[in-house]
Amino acid sequence: MTFDVAITALKLLANERIFQPETPTTPIQIMGLMESAGHTFDALWVCGLHDQCWPPAPSPNPFLPIDEQRKQGLIQSSAELQYQQAKRQTEHWASSASVVVFSYPKSDGNTPLLISPLLEDFNLVEQTDVVQALADEGLQERIGGDCLEAMNDNVGPTHVADGITRGGVSILKDQAACPFKAFAHKRLLASAIEQPEPGIDARLRGSLVHRSLEGVWAKIKSHQQLLRLSIDEQHVLVESIVKDVVEKESWLTPILKKSFGALEIKRIVELLTDWLSIDRAREPFDVAATELKQTLTIGALHINTSIDRVDTLADGSSVIIDYKTGSVATGSWFGERPEEPQLPLYGVFGGDGVQSIAFAQLKKGEAKYVGMSDCAEQFSALKGLDKTKGAEADWDAQMARWQAVAIALTNQFVAGDARVMPTKKACDYCDLSSLCRINEQTTEEQAND
Repeated sequence: MTFDVAITALKLLANERIFQPETPTTPIQIMGLMESAGHTFDALWVCGLHDQCWPPAPSPNPFLPIDEQRKQGLIQSSAELQYQQAKRQTEHWASSASVVVFSYPKSDGNTPLLISPLLEDFNLVEQTDVVQALADEGLQERIGGDCLEAMNDNVGPTHVADGITRGGVSILKDQAACPFKAFAHKRLLASAIEQPEPGIDARLRGSLVHRSLEGVWAKIKSHQQLLRLSIDEQHVLVESIVKDVVEKESWLTPILKKSFGALEIKRIVELLTDWLSIDRAREPFDVAATELKQTLTIGALHINTSIDRVDTLADGSSVIIDYKTGSVATGSWFGERPEEPQLPLYGVFGGDGVQSIAFAQLKKGEAKYVGMSDCAEQFSALKGLDKTKGAEADWDAQMARWQAVAIALTNQFVAGDARVMPTKKACDYCDLSSLCRINEQTTEEQAND
């Protein structure tokens, strides 16, 4: 056998044998163009035969001279060769089954399409005729209906509260921000994979500050004891407590054993020194509790909570304090869907005697108390209800309002409310956009408008 004869035989074998992974015998097979070559069928449906793709456009090899490709008869090198090959393939399809259907799409998006010129010699029939001839009655009904069925499924199964519900106050925070967020996070337990960050992340920084403050007030205990300390004595105490907190954390976070640890100690000591100067200027108080663990019953929910700090004022009333290392505002407490419902919940359900709630804004250069009080004369850093935008006229009315909002949010969560209905800022840092498909929903609504 000569070389030329061998090449001819190889081409013949290659054209006759198209590789297809072995699959079990099935009554219906979906094949590509090359896979279908050489086969016969009981029935055949060839789709997608529009004028833009059949016959295919030439696609010569960019690395070989095009004249040489055409001289060697490479099919992809010229429109004429592509046409002849497509014509042979079409004729083969037409004779490979007793029932053959050729079809083409009328459009691709907004681009209208026409039938392939290679199909002009075949009888053109309407789609309905093909359906009536080949489909049973049930299939005909489905084909005649809408291609897609839309179902607005916004309600999940009812939540059965048998004991403590995991999630704490964040259940109601998520429910207020977006019902689907609460359903996905607390019922489906869906969350994004945390991305590693270089250095120390914000969550750990906040935790170190919280634990340092807990240690400081475990030693000092009251405003009076704080004033008894000189500034130097206070610095020694604070530095010792912060070093101890960071050293314990370094066993879990080794980066704190290096220069990061020293920098973090310096940062926290400076932050707490600024903060204690604010507490020194306050009216008398005792620290009744730090990191107070409670189980609150809100409607049908029982949730565990941890209150950063509870102070007792000179008149015997209590103030609940929540540490925040970022900017805060009391406006986040009000409305039917409050952005920060934690302190209002503590005020309503945390026990008798609470007449003040406050954020402790532990932010460098902007440290201050932000809150409201029914006894502002005992805690002048806070505003009275009459000076707080959005507040009710008196404390009892405000507590009743917050209670009604909390129970309403609880009832929605328990009922399985899973509407994708975010508040204005709810999507800014949400990890669920690919699950709730809010972007697709927004695009569709804009298109409908």
